Amino acid sequence: MRISSSIPVFKKGTAITSGNFDGLHIGHMKLINRLVSTARSKHLTSVILTFDPHPLDFFYPEKKVPRICDLAEMERILKDVGVDYLIQLPFTEEMAAMEPEQFWSDVLINRLKTQFMIVGEDHQFGHDRKGNPGTLKLLGKKSGVDVAVESHVYEGDSPVSSTRIRRMIEEGDLSRARHLLGHGLFFTGLVLHGAGRGQQLGFPTANMALPGRVLPPPGVFVSRTSIDDDWKPSISYIGRSPTFNGQTLWLETHLIGWDQPLYDRIITVDLITRLRPEIVFASRESLIRQMKIDRDQAITFFQQNCKGECK
Repeated sequence: MRISSSIPVFKKGTAITSGNFDGLHIGHMKLINRLVSTARSKHLTSVILTFDPHPLDFFYPEKKVPRICDLAEMERILKDVGVDYLIQLPFTEEMAAMEPEQFWSDVLINRLKTQFMIVGEDHQFGHDRKGNPGTLKLLGKKSGVDVAVESHVYEGDSPVSSTRIRRMIEEGDLSRARHLLGHGLFFTGLVLHGAGRGQQLGFPTANMALPGRVLPPPGVFVSRTSIDDDWKPSISYIGRSPTFNGQTLWLETHLIGWDQPLYDRIITVDLITRLRPEIVFASRESLIRQMKIDRDQAITFFQQNCKGECK
């Protein structure tokens, strides 16, 4: 899969879908799998077109939408799906001002050579979000482009949506969030130098910043950590280390049975389930005792729930 931050000019026809796709949940993946299968049957190049920042962030920066996943996670999730191109365009004033017809002609037809397009039933695009699936069908009919509309995937009485999943994560309901995502809750980033307290306590951690991400409540989690695509069992903590009067929000991950430094390497942490909330400890000794309990509970979790790679 190729990734681009600009609009390539294609010489051959493409099959396109467009949207935010935050989280790449089971509803998104149903649409994307249909995109890929149709592209193959029609001998077209499959393209996902998405935007950064989220259009709502652009128009309402004071109400910034926290992301379920970023570009690194999108690449990981889409790795084996068969998508040919992932294009993440900067959402700019020029882009926001485009009328639906202009976006169709300038971007989808002239540059991307769209011959098939599929969108969700609530898709909106163009200036003031005037464009919708009905608009696309009319434009497609005039241009000889087949436009398909994918219906929502439901869980219970409600459609699966990124908004719904964000709320589950914020409430700490990782099991349901992962069920609707259809994959892990991934955090990919550079391992940074922290205060070194984990090493001093006998539990060295790989520390990662969390800018712009939707997060569960602070606490300790069973996790798995990918190093060079090799998953290791781990426990992770999200919080500010109140026992030590910490100020910075970190994702701190201790890899069980791993003793090599990971500074300045890219890793991926997948939060599986929450073990306990954040606690302010009266002493280092009481913190160490609890960390040993957390590690033992994580080991038991992996023994009982995971055979080989825990997914």
